[in-house]
Amino acid sequence: MRKVLFILAVVSILAATACSDGAKPIKSAEKNDSDGTPAADTDTETAPDEDGTVSHDKDAEPAADDDTLPDHDNDGDTPPAGNDEDAAEHDDDEPLDDDDSCVGETRIVACTGLPEHAVWNTAGCVEQICGDEGFAPSNTGTHSEKPASSTVEVSEPKPTDLEEVPCPDGTAPKNGTCTECARIIPGIYITESDAGTALSDKNGKTAVEQCFTAINPETGGLTGKAKQCCGSGPLYRIENKQQVELTQPYTYNGELLPNTVPGCAEGFVFAEDKCYECRWGELKLENEVFKCYREIGKECFFECDKNFSWNGSECMPEN
Repeated sequence: MRKVLFILAVVSILAATACSDGAKPIKSAEKNDSDGTPAADTDTETAPDEDGTVSHDKDAEPAADDDTLPDHDNDGDTPPAGNDEDAAEHDDDEPLDDDDSCVGETRIVACTGLPEHAVWNTAGCVEQICGDEGFAPSNTGTHSEKPASSTVEVSEPKPTDLEEVPCPDGTAPKNGTCTECARIIPGIYITESDAGTALSDKNGKTAVEQCFTAINPETGGLTGKAKQCCGSGPLYRIENKQQVELTQPYTYNGELLPNTVPGCAEGFVFAEDKCYECRWGELKLENEVFKCYREIGKECFFECDKNFSWNGSECMPEN
């Protein structure tokens, strides 16, 4: 009997020791995955779930840095992993960021909608302030015999160097200025291929100065005087008394057909080989300093020219 009691006591001690080894504290750095392989050491404490249990995902990878992860409130509404479409949805009821609003900003813009035979009364630009409904007042012109109130702004713009600026439509560069251009060139000056059309000088004449504006429908010959070839296409040749568009691009002396001249960008004024920004203003030289005088209106008003009157939609000649 004593021997039986002794054996039972030994078994009890061994059973207690086994439970103690299997019940490791949460903070233990030694964790086993379900396959029995020891997990990597970590100093991070695994927080228990609300029911007091600790969840382990044997396939989980280490989390990325906090800066690269999207923020989610732990409210139980977070979409399941892998459902990118649900996660990317935006709540239409969520208010927009205040940074998207322009309220309080001011800007100067050009007045638009000036009718024929009319002038601005008084300024061609207006100061707008952004409110809850956007920028106001409107920069679309309205007729008014009473001048709009305005202020005069005086500034001293800094000079900038000339830059290459494109010639306006219908003009092309010649001797540093934009001159009237034409688009039909005699075949003698061109070599056309699938790679484009090359213009070459012939008979002592400069090819880019040998374009014409019209043809004689009876003879198919070119009429008028030769002009500068337009730098912006298309260009044409004559075939069977008809205009045929040449293959682009157009080159001259191995380079693209020129279409720029040294000048000032839009809104800048040329003076003494420099450019001064004076948008919608007048540049004046005072005591060897260039100053820009710009009148800024509170409204975009216009009035009809002398000997014209407003009929409600346009300026008409007076009888």
